Amino acid sequence: MPLVRIDPKALSDHSTALSDISQRTALSIRELTAGGQHILTRIREEIERRRRILREREQAYQACLNRGKGGCDELHRRMTQARLSLETAERALRQAEQAQAEYRSLAARVEERTGRLCVAGQATLRKLSANLADYGAFAGLASPALMAAALAAAGVPVFSASTRAATAQSYQKGKYKGRDVLVFDHPMKSAENAITGQGSARPGEFHGTCGLCASGSVIRKAGGDAGEGSMIDFASSNGLCLTGRAADDNGGTTANNLVAILSQSAGLKATADVGEDADSLAAAVEQGRGVILGIAPSIINPGWYGPYDPNAAGGHWVVLESVIRDPATKEILAFLIVDSNGDDAATACQTVDPGLLMSAFTANGGVSVITNLPIW
Repeated sequence: MPLVRIDPKALSDHSTALSDISQRTALSIRELTAGGQHILTRIREEIERRRRILREREQAYQACLNRGKGGCDELHRRMTQARLSLETAERALRQAEQAQAEYRSLAARVEERTGRLCVAGQATLRKLSANLADYGAFAGLASPALMAAALAAAGVPVFSASTRAATAQSYQKGKYKGRDVLVFDHPMKSAENAITGQGSARPGEFHGTCGLCASGSVIRKAGGDAGEGSMIDFASSNGLCLTGRAADDNGGTTANNLVAILSQSAGLKATADVGEDADSLAAAVEQGRGVILGIAPSIINPGWYGPYDPNAAGGHWVVLESVIRDPATKEILAFLIVDSNGDDAATACQTVDPGLLMSAFTANGGVSVITNLPIW
């Protein structure tokens, strides 16, 4: 089955949507500019009103002084009050005018960039439309791996993932070791959408796919439709994983491979780093960013991976799924990870002591891959 189906009507709809985005952006900018101008007009009207009041009070105070009979203190107080009121309004006008000028400058840049993006998007859609027959023939005849390679070469993401301005998740009340705690999001429910059963997509061929499964799970969090098989197709056809070796090695990936896979297959920008501490990893999860950790798995789960051997080669990629905190102190009590060697969400989603996780993380070099923006 092809990874992507290209529908002529969908292309037309996307083109129309891009035009609509451009028009709506321009309309919103004009409406906000007009609203700002209306506010400035109201402030100027108020300033004129306060000037009239000040002139009247100045005249009344001067007339009192001219009479020379005293009793002008109240008139002086009211005149001073009117002067301060006018100065406040004039100061507000200057601030509003400055804000309006800054907004106009920003709005012009936003409108220009939106226009350029829409033009570029429509140009891409026209190219796709012009070559639709070729794409359709290719999709019908080529293997998924070749299709993935062609799409990557064309700069077209295979998986429709997206980022967010801020996470939509939050902490929930829960229990951990008999105590009240706060658990970020709903990790077990979220883990149901993760890729598990590592090696089942290409049995006997690709078993070392923990990084591909982890990056695929991150793509799924961002709304993409990734699977172990499609991740293997993409990575192997683009030179982003090990191939031509023993099954346990095939599919193996480096941190830089994962950064490239996330970017090229799903448009998700990510950064590989070394030495993140527990607090920074927790903060990344709480910001809704996708977090992949390289660990020495035997430290966490010797029942699956055997006793830890510091001289053994290789590590294991997992998704850092959630954080458990103390409600009062906000201390990190535990992390939850998703290990793709689990058969399902119940076995893949595992609660790990923070010290134990950081030991496994550090033992494997402390390498992480984290998306630059929130994805869920």
